Amino acid sequence: PEEALVSCDEFQRRFGGIQITSVRAEVVAAMVGKGHALKALNRQNEAIEIWDKAAKRFLNTAFPRIYERAVAALANKAVAHFESNQLKEALAAFEKVVEFGGKKDLPALHEAVAHTYFHRGNVFAAMQLEADAVASWNDAIYYFGKIESPVDGEPFASALMKKAAVLRKQNRSEEAIKTWDVVVERFG
Repeated sequence: PEEALVSCDEFQRRFGGIQITSVRAEVVAAMVGKGHALKALNRQNEAIEIWDKAAKRFLNTAFPRIYERAVAALANKAVAHFESNQLKEALAAFEKVVEFGGKKDLPALHEAVAHTYFHRGNVFAAMQLEADAVASWNDAIYYFGKIESPVDGEPFASALMKKAAVLRKQNRSEEAIKTWDVVVERFG
């Protein structure tokens, strides 16, 4: 990972100012990759910082590939905050992903937004805000339904399962049963 950081820094230094779309797409990808390398080295705060810089720098673009990567940087930042137990910061970052991810009808963003709602629901659950958690998982379920061929159905199934568990805890067993039926029907 340390060598990857040097490569990412060098790439950004040499090509970061170029305005050619394909190069800008690689610059944002380098910044996102650097964030992952920093996270692998347990340098969470630096990872969050680089993802934040990538998002701020590239979210104003009209080019879908660059925009998608900038939204991914925001999502990575949000997850890193959550994993660091910085719940308020995680929620704020997840809200930005929803804001920017929902602005454009790009299929690649549907999955990012779905994952965001799923993780946001987990943050609400960690904060013991069950109604907000269920609402967020419902949003995740909606967005996972928009994905033509989801790469990973596990977060979708997990959102349904978490929703059902909260409904059962709230003595809303009929709704919980219907939710579990969806899991069996969809993934069984």
